[in-house]
Amino acid sequence: MSVRRIGAAVLLLSLCAAGAPRAAGTAATPPDGKTLYTAKCQICHSPDGAPKPALKVTVSFKDPGWQKANTDDQIIAAVRDGKPGTTMAAFKDRLTPEQIAAIVAHIRTLAPRE
Repeated sequence: MSVRRIGAAVLLLSLCAAGAPRAAGTAATPPDGKTLYTAKCQICHSPDGAPKPALKVTVSFKDPGWQKANTDDQIIAAVRDGKPGTTMAAFKDRLTPEQIAAIVAHIRTLAPRE
């Protein structure tokens, strides 16, 4: 291997190790679940996850029992498809799967740690 190639390889490795900026569009910033929850969910659900009985929302994201009883996939399905017979609307046409997953991750932070 020539000295020139070795120098180029060392430069490339040092840039990668230093966290050189990526080309525009190569890595998307992950969605912020808390911001999305505030914008899309807080209208019906309290900021802290408490139920809003006046709106007929009885689910409490603060309840560790509710958190244990519902898998991420179940919550994703509820956000994506809505809940028939309830006021929970479907968001599949308004949010990406990544945004829905970010909201679910935020919902998981609303219950107190046991």
